[in-house]
Amino acid sequence: MKHILFTLSALFLLAACSSNENRAINEDVAAFVETNEKIALFGSINAKEILNKADYKNIDKAGKLIDKELKTIQAILNFDTPVYFAMEGTVDANGNPGLIYAFAEVKDKENLTKNLQQRGLSMEKGKTFNFHESGDVAFAVTDKRAVFVTKRGLKDGKKLIEQALKDLKEDAPENKVTEILGKKGDIIFGVDLEASFLGSMKQLKMEADKETELKELLTDSYSQSIVSFEKGKVEMKTENYLSEGLKKWMFFGNNSSKILADLGSGKPRAGIIMDLNMKKVQEFINKFAPNALGELSKVGGGQAQMALAFAGEEGLAGLWTGKMGFVMMGEVEEGGSFKPDFNFNVGLGKGALSFVKGLMTSMKGNMAKLELKGTNLVGASSPLYANKGKLILPKGCENFGKKPYSGFVNFNGLDMSGFDLEEGKAFAEMLDYAYFEMDMDGAYFILKSKNAEQNILKSLVDQVMKNMEINTSNI
Repeated sequence: MKHILFTLSALFLLAACSSNENRAINEDVAAFVETNEKIALFGSINAKEILNKADYKNIDKAGKLIDKELKTIQAILNFDTPVYFAMEGTVDANGNPGLIYAFAEVKDKENLTKNLQQRGLSMEKGKTFNFHESGDVAFAVTDKRAVFVTKRGLKDGKKLIEQALKDLKEDAPENKVTEILGKKGDIIFGVDLEASFLGSMKQLKMEADKETELKELLTDSYSQSIVSFEKGKVEMKTENYLSEGLKKWMFFGNNSSKILADLGSGKPRAGIIMDLNMKKVQEFINKFAPNALGELSKVGGGQAQMALAFAGEEGLAGLWTGKMGFVMMGEVEEGGSFKPDFNFNVGLGKGALSFVKGLMTSMKGNMAKLELKGTNLVGASSPLYANKGKLILPKGCENFGKKPYSGFVNFNGLDMSGFDLEEGKAFAEMLDYAYFEMDMDGAYFILKSKNAEQNILKSLVDQVMKNMEINTSNI
């Protein structure tokens, strides 16, 4: 009986090991992320799909060179699978990010090594992997995986690579990490909110019991974003997967419709609007990071210290209620000139309210409208747009104000000469509009180009090549 049980156990372990050895790369990366508690951001980039959407083969003069290079890469790396990445959430005292990893699936270890050597990189050959390290970069090539790591002032690159290769073979978690890394898209981003938040909060020197409580609150909370490049647009859809405890701390309001109603009339060119609960934000700070505002005032200097002095006991909520709306108006005049006008609606905290009341008399001389409606400061720079009415929003931006946080820019007819864009002006002029919205459940962003029949990546590449031709002719 014991012999049978031992045999079954051995077979089970062998099957498990075999399963880990032969599984897909996204599951390996999920195992790596789960094993490393400092990893805050992870995801994938589908380089092959992105290049195809950019129609790289038809890029003038460069297309054939790119295609030749890709054929070489596809012989040594599996280009049908995305490149995966993972980043630590911690930053050092100088603001430099932590370790950044990248992972790719290898087809031919020896040819990949040879290719890298031909490009002038020294490769140390070993039993399980071939290795290179120089400066802030280290990478290894095995029979199945290529692993890359970088960090400012990288040390012990080989040890990090060895540990990463070991972690790739751990068991893949049955949680959102594996699910997110298995998603299809041009670019996938996953955020481990526990690692991300705790990494940034480390600098505030939290008390041990508060850090434990916050960690429990953030456990199994993730955010997922999928970026897609399509005909005439790029879209990003974000979904949040939050613990029930964390949801109770979310500071989003229901929507911004009440703020929108007091933003005057007219056809806005751009706008941003939000309905947040700053009292809840301050309550969170008081509970988990009571010294955060003190640290902020040190970084911000005299102006920040003065603002916080007006805030009083309510902290940030004493300056701003979290409600705010702003729209930019204006028509393109004859000759192409553009004079922007602004309508705004800002919710003032008790501390800021008394300060603003004292300034309103001097401020009114430069405004067509400036008044307090309760604790909200409402204003307009031009009488053309000051009257209460309904804003006529651009096509594609009609949902502005229906979420607690949203914004847009309408590029049509907008004179870009007044903006310091230099070469970026041509890119801005090929765009139609940009719009985003956000609430507790997630976010949505779209950037629309004027050419609805062509993939936006193709449009961008064409514009890049056009700019290069112009610059070459000027030289």
